[in-house]
Amino acid sequence: MIVISSNAREHLLSDIKKANLHGIFSEINSEVHDKSEDIRETIARNNFNPEETIFIGDTAHEVEAGKSGGTKTGAVTWGYNSEDKLKAAKPDFIIHDLKGLEGIILK
Repeated sequence: MIVISSNAREHLLSDIKKANLHGIFSEINSEVHDKSEDIRETIARNNFNPEETIFIGDTAHEVEAGKSGGTKTGAVTWGYNSEDKLKAAKPDFIIHDLKGLEGIILK
């Protein structure tokens, strides 16, 4: 799993530590301003198959970024945009809680 975020690296590392998720991410890409470009670069650099990759975000813009990279997309409803706005972006998955996220990732 890889993190692509516009947040500062220090903030991301703090959040990862608080959530006890240290060591599960192979990359942490911080302060990313163009997620569409970063998704494509990350897929190429890691030899991922875009059709087997999911990009998960909490904004309609992130859903669009994932689609531009050819990935499946998931939108979490506990973040920045409302569920209605997320649905309008037509993600492959609407995710309401961590259990739902887990189910999608493990499929």
